[in-house]
Amino acid sequence: VVSAEAPVYLRGATAQVERLQTVSLLNRSNQTVANVRAEPAAVDISIPVERWPGRRSVAVRVKLTGQPAFGYRLVRVTPDPSTVVLYGDAAALDQVPGSVETESLSLEGATGNVQARLQLLLPEGVNASEGNSVAVNAEIVPIEDSRTVTLRPIVRGLGENLKADFSPETVDVIMSGPLTLMNSLGPDDIYASLDINGLQAGNYVIEPNVIGPENIRAEGILPETVEVVITSLVTPTLSTPGGGTIPPPSTVTPDTVPTASSGPTPTATSAVASPAETEVPPLSTPRRTATASATSEATATPTP
Repeated sequence: VVSAEAPVYLRGATAQVERLQTVSLLNRSNQTVANVRAEPAAVDISIPVERWPGRRSVAVRVKLTGQPAFGYRLVRVTPDPSTVVLYGDAAALDQVPGSVETESLSLEGATGNVQARLQLLLPEGVNASEGNSVAVNAEIVPIEDSRTVTLRPIVRGLGENLKADFSPETVDVIMSGPLTLMNSLGPDDIYASLDINGLQAGNYVIEPNVIGPENIRAEGILPETVEVVITSLVTPTLSTPGGGTIPPPSTVTPDTVPTASSGPTPTATSAVASPAETEVPPLSTPRRTATASATSEATATPTP
């Protein structure tokens, strides 16, 4: 240990500074020595601070005029430097309040930051040590608005010969953004989509994707997911073990039985084919074509 110190910082001090400060022990490299304790471990320090004759430190106050454009607001005004040291006639300095004002900065109709270098309004015989002007930045931002819109999602990427149904059919989207942009939104400026690209028939849970103008944000979607059911529009074809397809059932229409001509009441005899001759083959034998026939003979003998 070669020295002990108790540092006190005076930046910005305008009156006497009093501190109870911890003592640090240093070696030859000006590094703190560990495992060694100072006695006393802390000391009371009092440092008087007086104003230089003919000098005074004051804050800078920016004078503003006008209002930003509709839908915009002023966030903050930053002068650089924010304080200046004045010097000059002591009597004149005594007349300066705790701040010094700048010339006017107009914000009329502004839609963005306003920057300028403004002169300080100083009394005669008084000057600023770093120059009689300061750089000023007035930060102006859009006023935010929020609203909820109801959208019907658009299905994207649906494959060929597929059909998609989803539930619920609409979602509520909480949107926010600059007031002027929100007021100008049209019905086609924002939409929700369901991306099902590459998906086959089945049930899926999809998160909607909301698309809108730049600087408009989707803060939330209710519900967060949508159930999508994809079905095929192609009817499957049944096949037999032999590799063939099952044809539709045949419709059997019997031959028309002749009707006796008008005249005296005839006596008719007919011969009808037996059931074995008209039996329809079953559908389980698709390679066969079902046929049916009926024959009839009729003779009529007129009555004398």
